[in-house]
Amino acid sequence: MHKKYSLIIFISLFSILTGSFCVNYYVDPLNIFGNKYVDIIYRQNERELKSIYLQKNKKKFNTVIIGSSRTSYIPVSSYGNLTIFNYSMSGICIEEYIEYLNFFAETQGEPSVIFLSFDFHTSNNNYGKPADSRKIIDFTKSKIKPIFYYFTLNTLKNSLDVILQSRDDLTEYYNRDIIKHRVNTNIPLTDESIKNTLDEYTYNYLKRYEYREDYKKFLLTIRNRFPHSRIIVIICPVHDSLFNWTIQMISDKHYGRWINDIKDIFDEIYDFSGRESITTNRMNFFDAAHFYPSVGDKIMTEIFQEMYKPKSADNA
Repeated sequence: MHKKYSLIIFISLFSILTGSFCVNYYVDPLNIFGNKYVDIIYRQNERELKSIYLQKNKKKFNTVIIGSSRTSYIPVSSYGNLTIFNYSMSGICIEEYIEYLNFFAETQGEPSVIFLSFDFHTSNNNYGKPADSRKIIDFTKSKIKPIFYYFTLNTLKNSLDVILQSRDDLTEYYNRDIIKHRVNTNIPLTDESIKNTLDEYTYNYLKRYEYREDYKKFLLTIRNRFPHSRIIVIICPVHDSLFNWTIQMISDKHYGRWINDIKDIFDEIYDFSGRESITTNRMNFFDAAHFYPSVGDKIMTEIFQEMYKPKSADNA
């Protein structure tokens, strides 16, 4: 009798695990197998998802964009001789940049161009602890751990959500080339959304603001690590309601110090934070901190045009 029950339990567990793997293989939420059965990816850890893509596609890119969720909406993959990977991730801390840039260099080679996007609120000493990048990169490099992830019930739940989710109910997703898409991009920013963003930033980032004394050190680490890469800094726009509220909460002294620290380390900086044609137009934002992909496209187009502008005889 004991053997019978043991066999039943074993068969049940085997069936559950096998079923979980089959469903997760079909959805392929981390894009491990490159399956095309389901063409969207969402509700996944961006750090793992993007790192696995680089690990699986070595020597594919020579340029990288890295920043927060703001720059994750920049829909760019190539320009001229640049093949570009958007390595941006939600909630990135200043400590994480160098770890993921190193991993990009390990899998793709030293980048020709690095686009760095920095957000002022991450200069807060009370911003929060960074994600464990070493653990994530170890997971990415492992041949076993990502596959084991496909046997878990939690992954199965997320995969079933993807299968059952109506595409019309999504707000955003990644495609299999790890390019982020935003749905319903013609909805203007609302007063309610502005209030929610200001409340979030006040509580999480601005109420206990204290400038990080070591912030500049992390910028210098990036510059020194990639002496032969062209590094371009992007200060992304936010809606003017958030920008003005930020200055009101913490004073422009700290904001000015942040900008000056960046300028002390890097030569090429494109600051879109005061571009009123962008920051005052509610059609450009879905919340006060995030612009639509079309704005990101305009930002990169302007930067590329400036990068490749023919030099005049005076400046040649």
